[in-house]
Amino acid sequence: MGDKTDLGLAPLGADYVQVMNAFAVDLISISDEKELAWYVAREVVSKLGFKDCVVYYCMENPSELVQMAAIGVKNPIGDLIVNHLKIPVGQGVTGRVAESQKAIVIDDLANCDFYIPDVEETKSEACVPILSEGRTLGVIDSEDPELGFYTKHHVQTLTFIASLMAAKLDLLRKGRNIREGELRRRKIFSVSLDGILTVSSQGNVVEYNKSVCDIFGYDEKELFDKNAIRILIPERLQKEYYELVGAMETTSSHPLLNTRFETTGQRKSGEEFPMELAITHYKVNGQGYFTGFLRDISEMKAAEVSRRNALMEAERANKTKSEFLATMSHELRTPLNAIIGFSEVIYGEIFGPLGSARYKEYAEDIQISGKHLLNLVNDILDLSAIEANEHVLNFKTVDLSEIMHDCSIIVSDLAAKKQITYSEDVASNLKPIEADPRSLSQILINLISNAIKFTQVGGEVSVKVWEEDGQQIVCVRDNGPGLAEDQIENLTKPFVRGQIDSQTTQEGSGLGLAIVNSLVQMHAGQLEIKSKLGEGTSVFVRLPRRQPEQQ
Repeated sequence: MGDKTDLGLAPLGADYVQVMNAFAVDLISISDEKELAWYVAREVVSKLGFKDCVVYYCMENPSELVQMAAIGVKNPIGDLIVNHLKIPVGQGVTGRVAESQKAIVIDDLANCDFYIPDVEETKSEACVPILSEGRTLGVIDSEDPELGFYTKHHVQTLTFIASLMAAKLDLLRKGRNIREGELRRRKIFSVSLDGILTVSSQGNVVEYNKSVCDIFGYDEKELFDKNAIRILIPERLQKEYYELVGAMETTSSHPLLNTRFETTGQRKSGEEFPMELAITHYKVNGQGYFTGFLRDISEMKAAEVSRRNALMEAERANKTKSEFLATMSHELRTPLNAIIGFSEVIYGEIFGPLGSARYKEYAEDIQISGKHLLNLVNDILDLSAIEANEHVLNFKTVDLSEIMHDCSIIVSDLAAKKQITYSEDVASNLKPIEADPRSLSQILINLISNAIKFTQVGGEVSVKVWEEDGQQIVCVRDNGPGLAEDQIENLTKPFVRGQIDSQTTQEGSGLGLAIVNSLVQMHAGQLEIKSKLGEGTSVFVRLPRRQPEQQ
């Protein structure tokens, strides 16, 4: 391989200037990359006296050169290459030029260790890169049967041709990107579900998409050059729109520019409909234009009306339910209290012995069943009141340890009946807490009685109360059968009971934890349940010492 930088700069032929002038002129009309490659090979390089020329591109794949055009021994006639030669960048003479982005001249190919043999009579080679903004677009390669044929003047000429090619390839790429971008925009414009309408400053329709026709009921070409306000806006609103357009044209910061607002449109049939509209204003070559982006919101408005009607119906139904429950509470509680009271009198044999022991058993059963039914009615009424936002809390400053003590008296008898060891650990430094005393008692009694109910005979139930980070925390723990993880998340839903199988099912409405969870949330607190099969369950209640609205 030799260095030709000191060789003479003899002209390449008398037609050099004519060929290059023709090239510069014809570049304007060349329409694609393939046509450019063939033009350079056959109409420029060949006519400048080069016996061989191959043009490679690597624009689609920067790691591979693809043969695009060839003249000479490899392709003496025609502008067709059946099998495009592909050379990895970095291999052979052309691959090295593409990789290094520097021209290479080889005087004797027989002494070149990276030359890939192609044509037997080839002795020397010159190759230059086609570069644009530091990127290799391809190479121009030429081979000759004469040793040391290529001079510095040859390389300069090929380099100049390559620079003109690079400029044209950039123009072709940018032109194609512009055309493809415009095509994408037109596609988006035509298929957009929103109507897109452009009018001049005079209000005449300049451009619109199919959705505009669909929304307003016009044919494809029926709106061109028509006054948009006059035919698309109800007559009663037209004056307002003319004033609006005038204000937008003179005030770039108009509050309705580039923002969506609701208005009324008019279809070709004269039917009015609600629509959402956004307007933008701009100028092109001094001419002002307005483009509106609009959508028919008739269905959305109808859905809103349906939603409001459904809400009103639900409120009426809820009111009816509340009235029914209030009536039923009176109608059920009155006889239930009588049943429970009389059964207690009978069971206690206040007016004398019953005679048969079975009568006393029956009286006890009546009493237990009556109390159970009364508790169920009370739970349903409590939950209904909470769901209807009719359960009013009376917040006071109370001592949680005192309420805990009162509740323990009630639940300790339940534990004793099942021979359950009941214990409590209440911190001595508890500060007063803001809460509804009745609801707080209901929370504690529900949780503790629930733990006792689901703990086997001879088991253990414990309650721990402490203060941490401005919260007072109650933990009710039992060593009962426990629950699977997938059961825990449903426990606070109404009518869900913590049971494992039919052998361990306990009586109850399944409303206790739902009521507890609601009451805890009304106190701005949190309820957390942790359980493991065979190990028991722990329920944590975290209550803020001060209610948020009073902080």
